[in-house]
Amino acid sequence: MLIYTLMRRCWSSAESIPDGSPMSGLSPRNAFVAGVIAILALVPVYAEASGNTFIMSLFTRIVILAIAAVSLNLIMGFGGMVSFGHAVYLGIGAMR
Repeated sequence: MLIYTLMRRCWSSAESIPDGSPMSGLSPRNAFVAGVIAILALVPVYAEASGNTFIMSLFTRIVILAIAAVSLNLIMGFGGMVSFGHAVYLGIGAMR
């Protein structure tokens, strides 16, 4: 029910043009995001085709650290809690 309410608020606050109908089409920001996602989706294909395993390893580490950064932002920023789990996770990874 909560998700439905939040989604309904987002849809109701969509931008509209002066005659009141909702905007359609692809905005420049959405086009840029779609392009970045398409490029990132092609990284494994490029790594396999070129035989360069370093790129795939680097990309994997970047994604893992990005997920850790986003989750830490959620915990500390919105929740106001200190997370020792992130420190332990990165500490164990550093020992490797």
